[in-house]
Amino acid sequence: EASVHTVTFVQDGRADIVKTVKEGESLTDIPEPVSEKGYTIVWDRTDFSSVTENITVTAVKTANVYTITYELGVNNYATLGEKTQSVTYGQPFMLPTPEYDGSAKFFGWYIADENGKATDEKAENGDYLRTQDMTLIAVWQEWSEQGN
Repeated sequence: EASVHTVTFVQDGRADIVKTVKEGESLTDIPEPVSEKGYTIVWDRTDFSSVTENITVTAVKTANVYTITYELGVNNYATLGEKTQSVTYGQPFMLPTPEYDGSAKFFGWYIADENGKATDEKAENGDYLRTQDMTLIAVWQEWSEQGN
């Protein structure tokens, strides 16, 4: 009679999933790792053909990388070294400050909506916690509008 082996799937914070396989047979019923917002999670092994021993499989979690695209808005005098920035989910990032001449005051970066228009949501330095790419638009105020 063929011996039986176990294949144990281990993921942090989850109960282990244990499958049994007869000597030399293949495991085809492979569980999906539990997904987590902002991360790609895969098993550290995916070939379970001809199992001849007990196997422990571990989930590997990698933070996703997203892109911030910067648009300088209406200030024709503004420049920015890099127009895009790669950011890693859950990691800190710093917003650049555009260089500019002219009479405008830089108010900050505001998150663009799906139509490419600035919203009222101001972007701040900190940890990147969005699960998608983001476009930020520079918002300016002309000195003449400030009532000086």
